[in-house]
Amino acid sequence: MSVYVASHSILSPFGLGSATTFDALVQGNSAVVYNEDPELSPIPFFVSKIQDELIEPMKVDGITRLESMMMQTILDALKKFPEADLRNKDSLLILSTTKGNIDLLADTRPVQLGGFAKERSYLSSVAETLGKTFRCANTPIVVSNACISGGNALQLAKTFLDAGRYKNVVVCGGDVITEFVVSGFRSFHALSESRCKPFDDNRDGINLGEAAACMVLSSTPSEISLIGAATSNDANHISGPSRTGEGLYLAIGNAMKEANKEASDIRYISAHGTATAYNDEMESIAFDRRGLNEAFVNSFKAYVGHTLGAAGILESILAVSCLKENLVIESLGYDYHGVSRKIEIIEYTRKRMLKTILKTGSGFGGGNNALIFEKNQ
Repeated sequence: MSVYVASHSILSPFGLGSATTFDALVQGNSAVVYNEDPELSPIPFFVSKIQDELIEPMKVDGITRLESMMMQTILDALKKFPEADLRNKDSLLILSTTKGNIDLLADTRPVQLGGFAKERSYLSSVAETLGKTFRCANTPIVVSNACISGGNALQLAKTFLDAGRYKNVVVCGGDVITEFVVSGFRSFHALSESRCKPFDDNRDGINLGEAAACMVLSSTPSEISLIGAATSNDANHISGPSRTGEGLYLAIGNAMKEANKEASDIRYISAHGTATAYNDEMESIAFDRRGLNEAFVNSFKAYVGHTLGAAGILESILAVSCLKENLVIESLGYDYHGVSRKIEIIEYTRKRMLKTILKTGSGFGGGNNALIFEKNQ
């Protein structure tokens, strides 16, 4: 059965709605800024974080910050495709997050004064809350597999639709940025001292990002199809990628096999592109081994940061928007080629005819994910 992209939405520091974030990127704007909030980190750092002024009007009593973010993107996506009403038995909700309501662990307010029970920090609690909010006919599923969670969630949705289990699957990802998250990445010495520079010779690490994103996949025909999806694992190291790109090489190959596509069919790659030394080098090796040297490559991390559980979904939405608009967007931060293999990093935003594109993701634990989208003529 064919799987189609029916609708989508993004909540980022730029605002609510996929077009809002996409248009900002087309204009070359970045949400990554210098942050001196000591509640996030005693050491100032660069981050893309949603301002409280944007979130507060969206919050509902009894709903956490993350749940509010996710709820808004689901509502926005369903507004454009009401056929995926989650009260129907043929619709399913899949959530993607790496840390759920992790911010609640630092909230010392008692429940009587607006705080939340610590049990609300469990990942299942997010699914339970949103399931009740949208009166879901089917129990929502949570996918949590580090930074490939979003890509895995989209692949799982495709599997259900391929099997005819559901007609519509609403896939929503999100994570909040807290002191816990920042200190974790700082302990790995993974944070950049400036706005990140994916694939650049002077790259020195990532910027974190806060966002939620929702993509509705459906059996109802639309302009864009998800035609291939695959996941693999390096079996190499818990926090370091394979030096040969083996896992990503396998994931891309399996996705291309499912999509029945050759390397020459892929004209654009939205890479994971974290701007860490090892990730970007690994991706360049995997792309080179797959013969994807001529495809245009970019990373969205210097625009919106690494949005963790939202990344695979948010960046798939941006890549699909590029596909629809026949546009390739500058890989912000790239000035000097900094990886060993010849790959075609996009140096400026311009029109290019696109038909078939690849979205990749890689994460802690050695996970790799590849998704192939195609425009229907």
